[in-house]
Amino acid sequence: MRNLYAPGDLAQFEPGDHISLIYDNDQDQKNWSITCARKALNQHEKMLYLIDPSQMEGTMSALWDAGLGLEALLQAGQLQIRCLSSVQGQDDKLVHPDNIQQILHDELEIAREQGFETLQIMAEMSWAVECSPVSEVVEHYETAIFQFITQNPAVVMCQYDRHKFQPDTLLGLLTSHPYLALGETVYENFYYLHGQPRHLAADYPEVVFDTWLRNLRDYHTSQEKMWHSSTHDVETGLFNRAFFDEEMAQLEKDPSHSIGMVMVLLDHPELLLEGFDPQVAREYLRRAAQVLKTASRQSDVIARVDERQFAVLTRDGDFQSMEDTVRRIRSALKSHNQDIHRAPLNLFLWGATSRMEQ
Repeated sequence: MRNLYAPGDLAQFEPGDHISLIYDNDQDQKNWSITCARKALNQHEKMLYLIDPSQMEGTMSALWDAGLGLEALLQAGQLQIRCLSSVQGQDDKLVHPDNIQQILHDELEIAREQGFETLQIMAEMSWAVECSPVSEVVEHYETAIFQFITQNPAVVMCQYDRHKFQPDTLLGLLTSHPYLALGETVYENFYYLHGQPRHLAADYPEVVFDTWLRNLRDYHTSQEKMWHSSTHDVETGLFNRAFFDEEMAQLEKDPSHSIGMVMVLLDHPELLLEGFDPQVAREYLRRAAQVLKTASRQSDVIARVDERQFAVLTRDGDFQSMEDTVRRIRSALKSHNQDIHRAPLNLFLWGATSRMEQ
């Protein structure tokens, strides 16, 4: 699992991740379905939907409206949909906890034959409320899936409608998942009890459940603030040198992806003069940072790496991408200086890429 406190794509899950989505409304469920489908499409993974029949029409409509090329995904086999149901005797609409592992093994083998290395599983669990006892069925099902993903290249998100499941069942989910998704955020779940009993006796399970969710949110907020203060430059709000070096080290570990970098020097020699107003210097830095933010894409990493020097790091680092980045910065700089006639900003740019041109 990626750094939960860093901004970016919320669906950057890794094989072996076990996530529980507890949603308050159908829109949250649809949003995550779209997010994960887009991830599968972009990273060439196979998406398997195990979905309750009652959710089928709404989810399919949401995927279609998102412009993901649903028909093409289905024809290419990158998207597979199987209905979940508690109704016996309907083989095409039944994924029972007792045979879910075999079904997932079969789907993974098919995915490998199709050239997909990772199986991403989305399981909508509303069907389970018709079973008895609900908590035991859910635990049986979750355990079977968890055993599968720990031994195979797969990631799973099980989706639960908060209004359909009893609080004691939801408490069991909190103790059985290392990661919890609420709204648009994924939380590191410190209530996860690996290998421990998953049902907790509570006189007021709804109160306990609400308290645990509040604690998770508060902890996440505090950690996010701590992460931000340790990785960002105070004067510009950009990433700092420590974060930049760490990001470079991570990218260098994966030689399959090239790295592009544009270095930017705030070219105002007067900033080095002794006695130069520090407030003016900070204003120059903030203006330069704003130009870089305007010119950069969401996937780019922008950092202040020295007193007057910045870096824009791109993950698709061919020469064309690097030149496009320089062009965007120059265009943003020109617009900035036109808007602010006094003291125009001077930036000196140069770039490099790790990709060798043929």
